[in-house]
Amino acid sequence: MQTSKKNLYLFMILNLATIASVPLLSSFLPMYFERIGYNQFQIGLLTSLGPLCCIIVQPLSGVMADRAKFKNTVLQAIYIGCAVTTFALIFRQDYYYVFIVMLLQAVFQAGMVSLNETITLEYLENTPWPYGIVRVFGSGGYALFSMVLGALSGSYAKSIFIVTGLFGLVCILTMLKLPRIEGHQSKEQKVPYKKLFTIPNLMAYIFIHIIIQATLSFHLVFFPVYLKDLGGSDNFYGIILFFQTVGEWPFLIWGDKIIKKFGVTRIIMFSAIVSTLRLLLVYFLTDPLLALPVNMLHGGTYIVITYTLAVYINKETPDELKASGQAFNNLTAQGAGRMAGSFLGGILSQYYGIKQTYLFASILSILGIFAFTLMIQYNNRKKEAEKTAAPV
Repeated sequence: MQTSKKNLYLFMILNLATIASVPLLSSFLPMYFERIGYNQFQIGLLTSLGPLCCIIVQPLSGVMADRAKFKNTVLQAIYIGCAVTTFALIFRQDYYYVFIVMLLQAVFQAGMVSLNETITLEYLENTPWPYGIVRVFGSGGYALFSMVLGALSGSYAKSIFIVTGLFGLVCILTMLKLPRIEGHQSKEQKVPYKKLFTIPNLMAYIFIHIIIQATLSFHLVFFPVYLKDLGGSDNFYGIILFFQTVGEWPFLIWGDKIIKKFGVTRIIMFSAIVSTLRLLLVYFLTDPLLALPVNMLHGGTYIVITYTLAVYINKETPDELKASGQAFNNLTAQGAGRMAGSFLGGILSQYYGIKQTYLFASILSILGIFAFTLMIQYNNRKKEAEKTAAPV
């Protein structure tokens, strides 16, 4: 496979455009839905479609990518579907039309981020460039354009679909120039899916990832609404998104060195603790201006666990299961976890209020950390027992 700086720049552009398409749109949809008159249950239902389809579709997209001649073909089809459905949301705002379009977008979106990560990591594996240098470019684009959308959406709500739809088109055009990444199971060798379950501590990591993503999903969906209740504006929310994304950059730049020094388990535990702390601080929040420093903790949550697990899975899984491994992680955490967070968060917020639901999410997160600690301790004891029992 040819490696060149030109290809590195293409992956940077693709990562930026990917993050600034549907993922950026998702951050502004709750405010848009509230503005056009949807209640919290309807918002929770719509935002749970993505995670639901992630559970159903993501394993299929991973297997298809691993068995395709080139993984690029599957990813290109995903980008086309996401761009078309994003533009389709411009035309009508009645609930059933939006529900159908959001459902279709959720089907296409399900494998987008994980397959993008798989192709990027597999290409960079044989180059001197770390994954962080590509990922920070996408994070920077998200930070910049979240401020732009925050300003634009205040005067024209549907600008969020135009801007993110254009980034979808950039993804499609960039894919035409990108190096082709083979689907390794397209050849003779087949590796069973169950091989993933033998990777050390992976199930424990995915368990706490589910908890983090469930509570994060609730936060991402309902914090914009809660911020407005506190007196914040769309523009201020865009500023919060900018600074919380900038907070991800240190880990993206030095992530490989941090993982090497502290190990995967400690870093994931740190991410879970910071996530819990943010939930508790938001629960006690009374001044919208304090939402900015509280959300700077985001830099120790989402990107830390997703980056660490993406690198860990890419390193530990066989070539034939790289896409399936990333897909499994995403379908469980960003699928099942996020669906639970959006849907149950919507129901609880409707009956108990958003503020009280933050307290419930904090308690769930604390219990998750306790269970994760027990799982790691059990795995360590099991490993030591096997080592002791092994013949010398």
